[in-house]
Amino acid sequence: FRMKIRGHCIFWAVEEEQPKWLLKADPMQLKGAMWRRLHDVLTRYKNRIRDWDVNNEMLHGSFYSDRMNETIRDWMYYEAHRIFPRGQMFVNEFEVLSAPWYTQSYVDQIRSFLKKGIPIDGIGVQGHFAGHAHPEILKERLDDLAVLGLPIWITELDVVAENDVKRAEVLEKIIRVAYAHPSVQGIVLWTFWDKHEWKKNTSLFEGHFFKPNEAGRRYLRMRNEWKTDIIDRQPDDVTSHDCVFRFRAFHGEHVIRIRLPDGSVLEQNVNIRNHPGELELVFNKQSPDIKDAPD
Repeated sequence: FRMKIRGHCIFWAVEEEQPKWLLKADPMQLKGAMWRRLHDVLTRYKNRIRDWDVNNEMLHGSFYSDRMNETIRDWMYYEAHRIFPRGQMFVNEFEVLSAPWYTQSYVDQIRSFLKKGIPIDGIGVQGHFAGHAHPEILKERLDDLAVLGLPIWITELDVVAENDVKRAEVLEKIIRVAYAHPSVQGIVLWTFWDKHEWKKNTSLFEGHFFKPNEAGRRYLRMRNEWKTDIIDRQPDDVTSHDCVFRFRAFHGEHVIRIRLPDGSVLEQNVNIRNHPGELELVFNKQSPDIKDAPD
């Protein structure tokens, strides 16, 4: 599936979430443990994980800054970028999208980081919803975050609703608003299987065979709606050296396969951006991308 993995999380600002041994560390020991944590996870997974929540829930906790000082949060992001320059380092917070309590505080916090030159690459909003969502309000909150000019990810989306039809309706509203917003670049479901739920009544799939409930069926319909499947398409223009295809496609990762008259198939993975443009593919008969025609 070529599914990407997000790193969640390197640090967690909430004291109750720390390992017990860390609570006993003095500032020097704590700083050493933090450096080892950063170095270990970022170097180990640098070829597998690009996006990281560096210090989770800084509006709800201050474990590290209480024991050291406020600049320790700045250091986390600077050091993460130094170790893994290609990484995308996120902030991540809750009660920003699903509730109004921290939306403006989050904007103010991120803006203060950016003014100091701290390398924040993306905004994570968790998205734990309690059975209701209003599209207009969701859009307003996303608009408030979008003024910062950073990509937004819905990082932990779930909907608590005992009735799976209700869950499906709310989930669809949220996903459609997020997918339509120009600043939202990703949506991650937090719990989707009833055998491994963070909270009860949040699943989309049930049982050991992952049977979709109504929320799961609604999600799959949206996924299929936003896929581009063009089959047996003939070129729009043909010259002695080129073939031109013109079509509209949802942005994202695609596989393009071209069947030649001799039955062989040329295949290439492409990433289509969310704006109009031209994509030129050069195929070579000696290319390793040439595959035998499937049966």
